[in-house]
Amino acid sequence: NYQYLLANGMKKIGDGSWALARKKSGILENYRLSKHKRKIKAAKKTTLKTVRKNNKKNTKPGKNNSKGKRK
Repeated sequence: NYQYLLANGMKKIGDGSWALARKKSGILENYRLSKHKRKIKAAKKTTLKTVRKNNKKNTKPGKNNSKGKRK
């Protein structure tokens, strides 16, 4: 049950937020939100991950990413 995991996470971190306790205990979903809000938040999160992933592919470290001519 997620409540036991969450209580264990809160015990480990002492004072802190529910979000930190969820991360510490490995709970990926916020069950304190209503069901339709969880779905909305999950949809936003997956959209952000794909955008960030695509941005990382376009830039390579150590390379000159300018579009001008090289000498």
